Amino acid sequence: THPQFINEPTSRLVKVSEVRAVFRCEASPPGTEIRWLQNGHPVSQNKWIKVSGKKLTILLGKMENISRQTSHFDLHNDLYFQCEIRYKGKVLVSAPAKLILATLRPFPPFSLDIHISAIAGNTAVIPCDPPDSIPTVITEFFFNSSVIARSTDRKHLMLSGDLQIFNVTHEDAGEYVCVAYNPFLAEKVTSEKKIILHVKDPREPKPVVIIKSPLNKVSASLGRNITLECSAVGYPTPTITWKKLHGKLPQGRFQQFGGNLHLIGVMHGDEGTYHCEAENSGGKEARSTDLEIQETPKILKPLKNVNLEAGNNLTLNCPVRGHPKPILKWLHNGKEIISDAKKSHLIVPNIGVKHAGVYQCFASNALGTAYDSAVVTVTSGNSSDDENDYEDYDSTVAPSHDEVFTSHDQDVEGGDMLENGKEKSTSIPRPHGKKRTKKKKHSKGVKLIPPSKPEISRLSNTSVMVRWSVGHGGLPINFVKVQYKEVGKRKSDWMTIDEDIAAHIHSYAVTNLRTGGAYRFRIAAVYSNHDNKAGPISVKFVLHKDPPIEKPSIGPIITYAEAVSPSAIALHWDYKEVDSITVEGFFIHYRATHTAGKYLKVTVLGANTRSHIISHLLPDVGYDIKMQCFNIAGTSEFSNIYTTKTK
Repeated sequence: THPQFINEPTSRLVKVSEVRAVFRCEASPPGTEIRWLQNGHPVSQNKWIKVSGKKLTILLGKMENISRQTSHFDLHNDLYFQCEIRYKGKVLVSAPAKLILATLRPFPPFSLDIHISAIAGNTAVIPCDPPDSIPTVITEFFFNSSVIARSTDRKHLMLSGDLQIFNVTHEDAGEYVCVAYNPFLAEKVTSEKKIILHVKDPREPKPVVIIKSPLNKVSASLGRNITLECSAVGYPTPTITWKKLHGKLPQGRFQQFGGNLHLIGVMHGDEGTYHCEAENSGGKEARSTDLEIQETPKILKPLKNVNLEAGNNLTLNCPVRGHPKPILKWLHNGKEIISDAKKSHLIVPNIGVKHAGVYQCFASNALGTAYDSAVVTVTSGNSSDDENDYEDYDSTVAPSHDEVFTSHDQDVEGGDMLENGKEKSTSIPRPHGKKRTKKKKHSKGVKLIPPSKPEISRLSNTSVMVRWSVGHGGLPINFVKVQYKEVGKRKSDWMTIDEDIAAHIHSYAVTNLRTGGAYRFRIAAVYSNHDNKAGPISVKFVLHKDPPIEKPSIGPIITYAEAVSPSAIALHWDYKEVDSITVEGFFIHYRATHTAGKYLKVTVLGANTRSHIISHLLPDVGYDIKMQCFNIAGTSEFSNIYTTKTK
């Protein structure tokens, strides 16, 4: 038997106003000892660190100044904690969990105002260099007496902080002031600098000039989206085209809005040089940028437990992939024995009893850490039980993974099958479950395919999000109903939500539940012939007041949205896992701009998903769109709001 983690500590993004930050660690089997490490060394309790078994608490202290450093320590240093678990001489260490303090610094002191002149019909770029912030800010702009707080088809708030105005007109002329908004802190800072835009009509040809282009080198994490910004001015209005040198733009994974190139779900093959070229009748101008694809460390082949007789050689192999190149570190029962980026093979000659225990391989780069472990058992032999002598260890350079290993895409888990593979017909109870209804006989020869077993995520202490899918074929569904019942209560009837949920909607928020209560859910469909049928019942879900894992703290950022048909909008977003908390997917909330009604919700599964098509929309109608990410513990803060119009 060896120690195992039930819950490992995860990085925490915190507000100073929260007063304290808590890291948690649970392990098995019973009797496992839990210790805590700070930056690789045993934690020493003091006035700002308190340890109590499974919990390590950081007392954040009082604010010193606007820099948001606490009175006890400087959180801008690399501060991380690990949980070390011990059981019968075997030791296992968790991955590092960082303490990240949310910050929002002010804009630099007042500087001279900027005057910008734009030709009507060109793209105007209102520059903004946002202040340092964790997480990254979303910019807004004061314009004359109004606020530009969301992107539209013509005005785009870019991730760089700038505002781009396509097909600029005289109505866009005026005074702009940049505002930086930190969505996690829910705080804003306003620049003292004013940008005054002047718009003039073209009178004579103007040669093309590129006024905005990417840096010479940019980077994006594998699977994420990135926008390469490019804007040009001139008359006639310049045309901007993008090319990839020595290759092609990724088919089906890029879009151009204005002069900007938006790459979706970047892959290793997207790395290279991208060329932005602006041209009009007066000439052409070009800029280039090198795109580097970064990747979180991944251990390509898991370590395996080993049972050896004393005197044999022990060999462990930990091939890794990642960019920047990961640094490898080997631990034996919690003690570091090798720390060298080139050594992915560990060789222990003439193994003895003292070499038994838990071995761990850690691979780290700027994006994160991955680790794996193996238990080595040594039997018989005459070797002594002296203290571990780490000079016995050796290593060799592993073959290049480019030659040996290939990448594997992560499998996507499909929806649940019907319960026991059988269809079960149940009539829909009356609202609020006050009376039971008799089962209704279904029309003969008609196939009724019910919705899937629902998945449940916590939204708050009294609400959950219910998600389901609908199979293809069978009789069309007119609408569905969400039903739930509390488990463990006598004579607990199924409760039915009053609202008729459209067939294309596959998620619904159920509110007014009891904190601490245990519930089951199911989805009942009403078909075009007015028959109804309930799907499989969910697993039991307990609505914990203090869930066992952390919910996501920051939300995604919507980068771009465009109409792809009169009834559909393609949405693209970015999500940076600042606090390393696992997410299950994303909620998309949308409503018609001209209404102040309830947002409709779409659920998108998959932590690495970065785009989705919202369907069943009305033609020629503007929509406000915002997002959240979620896991079983709850939802994040909302994203920025993006407004766009169907065709």
